[in-house]
Amino acid sequence: MYRGAGGYGTRSYGSAGNGYGIAAISATNRNIIYNNNFENADTQDGYDSGGNNAWDGGAAIGGNYWSDYTGNDTDYTGIGDTPYDLAGGIGAKDFYPFTHKNGWVINDTTPSASVTNLTETEAGTTWIHWNWTNPADADFRHTEVYIDGVFKANVSAPEHSVLPLYSWGIYFIHF
Repeated sequence: MYRGAGGYGTRSYGSAGNGYGIAAISATNRNIIYNNNFENADTQDGYDSGGNNAWDGGAAIGGNYWSDYTGNDTDYTGIGDTPYDLAGGIGAKDFYPFTHKNGWVINDTTPSASVTNLTETEAGTTWIHWNWTNPADADFRHTEVYIDGVFKANVSAPEHSVLPLYSWGIYFIHF
């Protein structure tokens, strides 16, 4: 990609390949690059030595999918918890990297089914452990655990323990 000085280019919905997945070099600046899949480049998926380029469309739009992104998505939003660092030595970053290819595409707006077979497996005087069956929905990512209306955890495995609980309490557990 080369737009030259004063390019003011916007590139979205594309894909790239060999060498670097995308390279903004020299005077390539003032571009906004988002919602692209950059995969399996020979060197690194992204390179920017031009400067002043935006590698995402902000929090509402998101950034790009980078196959060499090594960050995590601990809150299960589909956007990485840490920025993607582009090569090139100028500190360019995609602040909202998608963790899945085409992560900006919303195909399924139907919520996942509920968990089933919720069973207490063990309990003590100050704790409880239970397990359940996760729904088979392809878009199911995690179960949110609430106790007395207070969010406690995102759980991907079909089991969880809570402590401390108090023997004199009555608790409402919501998944």
